Amino acid sequence: MKKFREYVTELFDKPLPFKVVLDKNDGDVNEDGVAYKFKSKKDNYLVTYYPAPTAKYDNEKKEWSSVEWIFSSKKLGVAQADWGEVDPKESLKVFATVNATFDDYMKRRPNTKEIYSEAEKGYITKDDSRAQLYGLLMKRLAKRHGFKLKTNSGFTGTKFRLQK
Repeated sequence: MKKFREYVTELFDKPLPFKVVLDKNDGDVNEDGVAYKFKSKKDNYLVTYYPAPTAKYDNEKKEWSSVEWIFSSKKLGVAQADWGEVDPKESLKVFATVNATFDDYMKRRPNTKEIYSEAEKGYITKDDSRAQLYGLLMKRLAKRHGFKLKTNSGFTGTKFRLQK
């Protein structure tokens, strides 16, 4: 019988197909970034990596000092009660795909030093389950890509910072 950890590892190895829809890096804080699109059975998703507002651009290395990372679906802004039932298998495929986009992003921008993300509380869930799931994902990515993970939990949610 497999251990839970083996199931989790296996789940992240089966992403949905995704497509790069933006890959721009010429020093324009308002337009640079990498964006991915993918579909599940129930939804369309967009995963974006773009310069943080305080980021500095290195013209010689052609890289930003820090990046913000967001993934969203067409359901954003819709009350959770209106979502209907969430299929756990679909949720796991979505997170596996987000994980795969991160790996692809790091291949495109291997010199990224900081990545920020946030799990907002009360936006989709009233408890900390979203932050716990993000936490598992961020720990996995930090370990695999040589980042240190820092978290800051507050009233509005949990902020994650990956830093080299």
